Amino acid sequence: MPRLLFVTSDNSASTYYRLVMIAAALKRAGYHADYGAAQTLHDSIVHRYDVIVGSRLAQNLDVIQQSFDAVKRLGKVIFVDYDDALLSIPEHNPAYLKDTSTVEGVARMADGLVVTNDVLAASFRPYNRNIRVIPNRVYTKAWPKPQRSGPLTIGVTGSPSHIRDWELIAGPMQAIRKKYPDVQFLVAGFLPNFLRDVATEYVEWVDILEYPHLINRIDIGLCPLPDSHFNRCKSPIKAYELGLASAAVVGSPTQYQTVLQGRGTIARTEQEWFDGIERYIINQVLRLQHAAALHAFVRKQDIDAHIRAIAAVYADLYKAAKR
Repeated sequence: MPRLLFVTSDNSASTYYRLVMIAAALKRAGYHADYGAAQTLHDSIVHRYDVIVGSRLAQNLDVIQQSFDAVKRLGKVIFVDYDDALLSIPEHNPAYLKDTSTVEGVARMADGLVVTNDVLAASFRPYNRNIRVIPNRVYTKAWPKPQRSGPLTIGVTGSPSHIRDWELIAGPMQAIRKKYPDVQFLVAGFLPNFLRDVATEYVEWVDILEYPHLINRIDIGLCPLPDSHFNRCKSPIKAYELGLASAAVVGSPTQYQTVLQGRGTIARTEQEWFDGIERYIINQVLRLQHAAALHAFVRKQDIDAHIRAIAAVYADLYKAAKR
């Protein structure tokens, strides 16, 4: 198993799940792994590791090339982790890249790539054949136990990249709020105009350490994700988070079909979204049953239970890179 240094550049959820959490879990399991901020990276630190792992690199290609060259001159291997289809971001997405040459260049320069699922792997494979899949996991011990009080709360969370996704729930939530005015609707991350009249509370994005406390307020979680290549490259992490919060979940089949089967509700049409949400409002027994079943399923996704498999993936990727 190579010595791994996961290099972080922000405190986003992506950085937490794909770098920080994995590094910490590897270290708990006895592997030589650490994480650190990119701005603190220098030769004396790099020398301690065999592999440097970065994430979602899409900045100036010349700058990245210089950094890669400096690390490789020290005899080190570079892997890059991607959890989104940066080569095919929709134009409505604030992160849209008209020019994907930097992403393509980074993928080619890296000694190996790590991604979240097979669809995303296929999209990057033309640029790098040394690619492996590590699905998103959760660290259940870090999630505080939900202690709910107050009115029944429906919730949806996400960044502005979900603006088109959330159009799926605009009509159903208008109808739900009209029929059940005492039910709260928490929107977190961003608030599109089409949800302003129905949201009873809006919370701007919170730090990743405070995030679980926010999710724990939700009784019925919504995971709208229309079918598209970009969305098929995502992971079911939002349903995992809601499962840890013991919430019942209504979600799209994209990414959530397997997770919610028998332990949640799949919705495709506006009527199915309305019916699924209403069913959990009026049927507390079913809501709690599905929430408990999802919670039990998500606990099996704990990273510590899968860390040896993750270590094996990195070892295999490293072996291929050194050939």
